[in-house]
Amino acid sequence: MPPHPRDTPRPAYLSQLVAEYSSSKTPAAHRRQILANLANFAYDAINHPLLAQLGAGSIFAAALSGSDDELVVIALDGLINLHDHPVPVEDIAGCLRRRDPDVVVRALALLYQHVEWGVISGRSHMRSRVLLSQVPAGGR
Repeated sequence: MPPHPRDTPRPAYLSQLVAEYSSSKTPAAHRRQILANLANFAYDAINHPLLAQLGAGSIFAAALSGSDDELVVIALDGLINLHDHPVPVEDIAGCLRRRDPDVVVRALALLYQHVEWGVISGRSHMRSRVLLSQVPAGGR
């Protein structure tokens, strides 16, 4: 993992995190930690332009299709924190079909956020409204 951010300027640190996450040699547990660090940086809007430039939103979105539910939860957290990175409705819907309730709840939150904030529009907006209307009031 890159040096602690205190010892490295923020742009360099985030760039190192993205590079390390993208490396095929990085073990799965380490990838979860790196993605969690990126998601935490996404919490502060001051980091959004740099994270967008580094492609963090695309990294989070790509992780949604993986089989590691822990990684998917972290990716959804990152996307919720970024809140303006568009994610295809189909990718979010895929998360709604998972068994892990943490994944489902976060996917619902992301879908709702995208609808309410206008990130999703047109046909995708209508499809997301239909998806939201099909979720039982008591959860899954």
